[in-house]
Amino acid sequence: MVGYLTLSNKGIFNRFQDFMSTAEIEDYYVPMIQTSKYEDKYYTIPIAVRSLALFWNKELFEEAGLDPEAPPETWDELVDMGKKMTIRDGDDRYEQAGFAWNIAAQGQHVIPQVLLRQWGVEPYSEDQRTVQWNSKPEAVEAFKFWMDMTTEHKIGDADFMETPVTSFSSGRTAMVIDGSFNIAAYKENNDFEWGVTTLPVREKGGLESNFGSYWTNAITKDVSGEKLEASQKFLEFLISEETQKGWLENVGELPAAASLADDEEISSDPIYAPFIEGLEKAHATPFVHEEKERDIVIHATDKILLENADIEEAFNQMVEELQEVRDEFYGE
Repeated sequence: MVGYLTLSNKGIFNRFQDFMSTAEIEDYYVPMIQTSKYEDKYYTIPIAVRSLALFWNKELFEEAGLDPEAPPETWDELVDMGKKMTIRDGDDRYEQAGFAWNIAAQGQHVIPQVLLRQWGVEPYSEDQRTVQWNSKPEAVEAFKFWMDMTTEHKIGDADFMETPVTSFSSGRTAMVIDGSFNIAAYKENNDFEWGVTTLPVREKGGLESNFGSYWTNAITKDVSGEKLEASQKFLEFLISEETQKGWLENVGELPAAASLADDEEISSDPIYAPFIEGLEKAHATPFVHEEKERDIVIHATDKILLENADIEEAFNQMVEELQEVRDEFYGE
């Protein structure tokens, strides 16, 4: 499995160079998949991809005196609107959140691939071996902005209800950043007017960035002869535009073929369109050990929230630990 691009299958040989060349792959797919190129070759190719977007509750916007058809375009606007829709009780507990702030869900992806990039920081080196999250002073500023949403502005909390999906679908959270893979869940559970828009930017007209992920398919090294031929035919079927459109309709995953981004039926859909637009600016995170890396980010934010640790020190320690995971992987 390659989800969020997990680099863990070094034993797989490249069995479809005759099936699709590197140039053909890059011409056929959205640019995001280039993250999975290893030593100038592709060992896996996807059927579908994912990106993030901002969901908003139009009814809560209207109740707060906001235009229900005008979601935030910048992060500052998101915070300002979130404050107007946040309600806390006498014990300072959330009754209603302006934003589904959560590090374990999409926050861990928003920090490096959205905020850091919008603040001018390239999160990883070109060869993926170096974690560059703290390579510029602006990096801590971006990380602090994310943390301030819950510590200073108090527009949301990771402990508010069980998950961001639950809190938003309950009608008690005004905005949430989530992936296209959860569209079906929102359609099924939301009983209020809601919309989807592209992710906020640092400033209007500024750099856009998005996080993307995808599952990919490979042909293992022990396949040959008729089995290899059959595998290639099945792979050809899986990545066809027709199959990808069916995948979107039945599963909810976005097409990986670049050509389908211009398909009017998809690009004009008010729910799918923001995700398709986000693919143009999406970057996949090259995890080498997803669980370890996720836990490191969660632990760093917990130190700040629960132990009042210094944000810059916690951030730098987090980057150091992430680098250790990468060094161990590439050193093997």
